[in-house]
Amino acid sequence: MPRAEETLSKAAKGDESAFADIVREHQAMVFSLAHHFLHNRALTEELAQEVFLALYQSLAAIQSPAHLKFWLRKVTGRAMAQAISARCSCPTYFATV
Repeated sequence: MPRAEETLSKAAKGDESAFADIVREHQAMVFSLAHHFLHNRALTEELAQEVFLALYQSLAAIQSPAHLKFWLRKVTGRAMAQAISARCSCPTYFATV
């Protein structure tokens, strides 16, 4: 079993050290993706924490290292959209009158 798959498997079984390895390996990608759109370090750090908390809660569903990267990008994107939406003072175009 390659190292990344072994680390993922251990993390899914509750190995905190393996989960910390996963966070270290992917935190720069999550942070840079979020910061590129949010331009706010504090908000980006909070979002990254939420993404990795969601990952910890969903580890059993992650099937491979490639799936992990896809999952992290998808969840980071959704979290960014929610953060931007919460900060936006734009009018809603579909409001009922």
